[in-house]
Amino acid sequence: MEKITATVSNFRPHSRNVMPSVLEKNVSSFIYFDHLGPFDFPAGQKVHIPYHPHSGIATISYMFEGEGYHKDSLGNDQILDKGRLNYMISGNGIFHSEGLSDEFSEKGGRLCGFQIWHLLSSNERNGRPSFQTIPDHNLEKMNLLGGIIITALLGKYEQISSPIQTERDIILYTIRSNKEAFSLLKLNKKWEYLISVCDGVCKVNDIDLSLGKGFKISYEEEIYLYINNNCKAVLMGGPPINEIPIFNGSLVSVGEEQMKDYYRRLANSEFRKNKI
Repeated sequence: MEKITATVSNFRPHSRNVMPSVLEKNVSSFIYFDHLGPFDFPAGQKVHIPYHPHSGIATISYMFEGEGYHKDSLGNDQILDKGRLNYMISGNGIFHSEGLSDEFSEKGGRLCGFQIWHLLSSNERNGRPSFQTIPDHNLEKMNLLGGIIITALLGKYEQISSPIQTERDIILYTIRSNKEAFSLLKLNKKWEYLISVCDGVCKVNDIDLSLGKGFKISYEEEIYLYINNNCKAVLMGGPPINEIPIFNGSLVSVGEEQMKDYYRRLANSEFRKNKI
């Protein structure tokens, strides 16, 4: 297991980037992980990321606490409330805007969540964009023996599975508990994983992890988790991939020719640009 530590950004005090800042190599097809908070926003403070393009990736946005928003060039306009999963496939081009919701900005409050990107399959990278949103009550949850609760955002674990269908064989779970709890979590020995603490304290195989810390895990069949009643963590994983992502800001390709095609489509206004 490789231990990691993510630090708060000087420019975005509510944000810690785990990938690619700390982990330069992707974990399976997961290539970007921005951990948001925990951060107490004063009333009246706004966070708005203007309309910008994406290609080649899917974005996964989730809030443990707080509230964000999402708007895109397909016409979607969605509040990201507590426990909701937003899943956007950028395909071969989409524009979107995101940030804190107007209501949350007006009142202020505690924010804790994340945005994660995974590299799309070749078919999806060349396909049309799409957007799905799943409220908390439609996400399947499982109480592990010992009291830890996992929520399936992507993939499946034993009898629970995500309503999101992905061409990549991957998993993404949230991990939390409303009490001190100790549980065994089964893994696929052929996969690689990343577990990261978004709030509180936990132990992985008797090693302490706190806010912003985590492990990259490979070749393990199971891990032992102990968490306190304030802990919020995330686990992602999948089989190793041979593709090397190429980043140009929010455009991601595999190979220079595909990136050139994204440039061409962007220059020719072929990304879907409905008014938002």
